[in-house]
Amino acid sequence: VEKLDKFISDALLSGFDEVLVYHGIGTGKLAYAVKTFLKSHPSVKHYTDAAPSLGGFGATVVTL
Repeated sequence: VEKLDKFISDALLSGFDEVLVYHGIGTGKLAYAVKTFLKSHPSVKHYTDAAPSLGGFGATVVTL
């Protein structure tokens, strides 16, 4: 979660309005933790699962 927070902060400082977070599928615990964190982050406007060509359920597209 700390690395994800820094990643989002760095993306905002660099002027990005959308980022892709790869967390893998696995057991789903990491994906759940990522999405739980994104729900409460003040700079996140929206997030959704990535398109199949970008990782599908193993990645999350985050709009900042």
